[in-house]
Amino acid sequence: LRHIDRERLIRADGACINQNDLDERAEQVRLMGDIYPTARQTIVFLGNESDESSAGFERMMSWWEYY
Repeated sequence: LRHIDRERLIRADGACINQNDLDERAEQVRLMGDIYPTARQTIVFLGNESDESSAGFERMMSWWEYY
């Protein structure tokens, strides 16, 4: 994920947001509406592979093609 020759700003929601603090979580979710539209790239980790993974990826690809 890192660049060899320059810095990269990475926001890791799972690490940046205290999931047990409902007020903080609500505020951070609101901020996502400002953060993600201005991102050059978004990387998502959906968890480890499971038996249902291929169906999920097929669904995402159909959304990608649609939008």
